[in-house]
Amino acid sequence: MLFKNDKKIIIGYDLANTCSQISYCYKKETDDVETVATVEGEENYDIPTVLCKRAGTNQWLFGHAALRFVGEHPE
Repeated sequence: MLFKNDKKIIIGYDLANTCSQISYCYKKETDDVETVATVEGEENYDIPTVLCKRAGTNQWLFGHAALRFVGEHPE
């Protein structure tokens, strides 16, 4: 658990073969669970379960960014 302003945060990861989701809950006054959207203001919560590393760098990409990069650099 993490602490922010004396509030405990519970974080959950739902990892699946094609898409994943991240949810969290501030465990203080309420037990409302929030799920992280891939684009702010939209209700798309599925993050592609993809991870890649750019050759020759120490840069890792995940989700939509990884799919975009692989599409642009198939080698």
